[in-house]
Amino acid sequence: HDFYVQLLFDCGIIGLLAFSFLIASIFLSPFFTGRSAARGDPIIAALFQGMLVVLIGNLFGTTLVTIPVNVFFWCYAGLLLFTVHLYTKPKRSN
Repeated sequence: HDFYVQLLFDCGIIGLLAFSFLIASIFLSPFFTGRSAARGDPIIAALFQGMLVVLIGNLFGTTLVTIPVNVFFWCYAGLLLFTVHLYTKPKRSN
């Protein structure tokens, strides 16, 4: 089994849906911003691809269950959201 089946077993449908909603909101955050230039930014694309690699890797194992990988994943998600916010923040004109 994989991480998602383990999450379903441990937390039920509600827990799996909450995790899926949180991950979907992280992945869709650049599309809900006002600036379309941030969508094609290579730094944001690289960060999203890194998170996608972790999520796809957990289709074949349960590495997110371990504490060090879990902490890394959520810190990475926070860094990703901060970077998206930083790149999509409107510029101030003086």
